[in-house]
Amino acid sequence: MIPHRRVVLSAVLLLASALPAQAWDLKVGPGLYYTQPSQAAKDAKDGDRVLIQAGTYENDTATWKAADLTIQAVGGPVRIVSRDGRVAGNKAIWVVQGDRTTIDGIHFAGARSSHHNGAGIRLEGRDLTLRNCGFSDNQMGILTGHDPEGVVVIERCHFADNGVGIKPQNRIGHNIYIGRQKRFEMRFSSSTGANVGHAVKSRAQENHIVYNHIADHREGRASYLVDLSEGGDSLLIGNVIQQGPKWENDTLISFAAEKKGKAAGTLTMAHNTLVNTADQGYFLRNYAPSAAVLVNNLLVGPGEIAEGPVEAEGTVRLPDGPAAARFADPDAFDYRLEPSSPAVDAGTETPRQLAPAYSFVFGTSRALERTTGGGAPDAGAFEAEAR
Repeated sequence: MIPHRRVVLSAVLLLASALPAQAWDLKVGPGLYYTQPSQAAKDAKDGDRVLIQAGTYENDTATWKAADLTIQAVGGPVRIVSRDGRVAGNKAIWVVQGDRTTIDGIHFAGARSSHHNGAGIRLEGRDLTLRNCGFSDNQMGILTGHDPEGVVVIERCHFADNGVGIKPQNRIGHNIYIGRQKRFEMRFSSSTGANVGHAVKSRAQENHIVYNHIADHREGRASYLVDLSEGGDSLLIGNVIQQGPKWENDTLISFAAEKKGKAAGTLTMAHNTLVNTADQGYFLRNYAPSAAVLVNNLLVGPGEIAEGPVEAEGTVRLPDGPAAARFADPDAFDYRLEPSSPAVDAGTETPRQLAPAYSFVFGTSRALERTTGGGAPDAGAFEAEAR
């Protein structure tokens, strides 16, 4: 049997105990010392990198306890697939208990739990960054605990068709569920096709949701597309948010629904494209006492602009639907603007902090730098020139 690497080095480490701890690269893949990610999880120490060879790893669940870990796909995407629904601790495919963890290039699918909230990832530590990750066919995509000092960052990730196998009377499954964290950041990502639950749900004190595609498409049955259930100081810039015809709740964005009438932070929305392809609805329900600020948004389709206090400027309202907006390809959910769109040059000048720097094109993984070309800004998430 090959000696364990840390056992082999134990004598050397004892002799060098006065030196700083050394971080290691733990390599995972067929033919390597660690053939499964769970094996590396048991051995990982603070500061290590876990490098997982591209491929599919079936029915392998893990609890990550070390701090300052980087867990990264190498050579292509990594899929962790729970074929029989198994999860670690009856919680998730991966339970992250360590602090300051970064996960890059991993896709999670198939999580089931007897509690009806089996997640791709359950965060129990402090601070998590996800990049280039995917979550599908889980009862819950990502589920975090509460940490008033914690920060969760989601970047270039894709969440689709989570909330599987859950009956509403048991529990609602969400694509993304962020607990009472200090701050939640989501950018250049997509969340689509949530089943009954929300596409994005956050209870964080601060929410920065920018340049994302959040949608039902045709078959999704999400409740809210964005649910900031306890309010918080929240900023939504440059997002596409689309409600489909099979909605479970007729509201696209809900703010402070669980803090009704109480001080709950502020909501600012700038340069978002909101499309309702259902036959009714509310683009926004604001339950906070302070007015939500809407600047240069494009609202397309039937329904009310808002319920609750709102201050709107430069917002274009097109109740007749996508045809009136003259989108590039609405059937493919490409909501870029044709030059003839009434949203072109319809916006107003905005403070620098609200001016969008990018446009995110769903299905292409492209983030385009956004410029106005010298004219007035276009309303919504795209400039007509950005092709």
